[in-house]
Amino acid sequence: MKQIEKMNKIFHQNCIEGMKELPDRSVDLVIADPPYNLSKGNNLKWDASIKLQGFGGMWNKVMENWDNMDFVDYWNFTFSWLSEVKRVLKPTGSLWVFGTYHNIGVINVVLQLLKIEIINEVIWFKRNSFPNLAGRRLTASHETLLWAHSGNGKRQYYFNYEFSKKSHFPEDQIKKADKQMRTIWDVPNNKTSIELKFGKHPTQKPLKVISRIINIASKPDDLCLVPFSGAGSECVAAKVLGRNFIAYETDESYIEIANKRLKNTEKGDLTLFECSETNGNGHVRLKVNSQSFRELMRSRNINSLSDLAVKSDVSKPKIHQYLRGDSPLATTYMRLCNFLEIDPNDILELEDRGLKQL
Repeated sequence: MKQIEKMNKIFHQNCIEGMKELPDRSVDLVIADPPYNLSKGNNLKWDASIKLQGFGGMWNKVMENWDNMDFVDYWNFTFSWLSEVKRVLKPTGSLWVFGTYHNIGVINVVLQLLKIEIINEVIWFKRNSFPNLAGRRLTASHETLLWAHSGNGKRQYYFNYEFSKKSHFPEDQIKKADKQMRTIWDVPNNKTSIELKFGKHPTQKPLKVISRIINIASKPDDLCLVPFSGAGSECVAAKVLGRNFIAYETDESYIEIANKRLKNTEKGDLTLFECSETNGNGHVRLKVNSQSFRELMRSRNINSLSDLAVKSDVSKPKIHQYLRGDSPLATTYMRLCNFLEIDPNDILELEDRGLKQL
């Protein structure tokens, strides 16, 4: 079989043309975050000039040319890139595709036409999703992930069942340690400041979601294909977790962001909360950055710790402990973060500055 010569690189290229250069059955995992084709209708935004509790800052609806196609064009585009994915994916590999109601029906039907079997439909529940501004429909609070394989009738795809069952994710209120992972993932759509340090993409996914996919569906040194790289989150997660990647992106500005992120990422880098549970170098002490915490309270129009305690159902003495520097590895801390609608990493810091944050 022809070998792939250039790995761990993002190519400035249309993914359909790029994948045509790859050998048959050469890829172990595909993570695809294609255009959702939702840049239609009114241009909606929130500029944060009015402070409302639970609002995390500025927001705007995605309105991009690459995300606006006629239905027939979108159908043909989807059929083309998924056809190439089927060709390059190993029988032991699998495919994960992000979507919403705007496009996931098209992807589902095309997968069936191509005889790519769907393994699971996963609902990514975003409990901190943005409110519906028009007030004319229910608030969209999830995205859909389709997990599929092309094993030609034989289910040879890799699945790390032990990881899926034993893992505990502090932010996920549904998944319990030593319980089978369900098809609803409770992961807030928060990106840490490190994830956004070099710039962002309008549909950028949090590393917590991408890392879960990679751990479930691939092994160290496997090759991950990223057809729509954007700001490079899949590539960053692959590097951290010891996988190889090959990616495509048509916008040079996003490639620049992704390459900066990759340059500042090392294999084995961990988020702060992951350090607390998985670091093998002994006990790691975490503490709340009190200044960041109080700024966050003010941005939520919470003027006192007493007010916060009542609203969050976390006792005032416990909050005082966190602000004094006690290590906040407890369910009460997660309850506090969930109430404030933040990622636990955003207000934590390490006493051991030798460890890096992702």
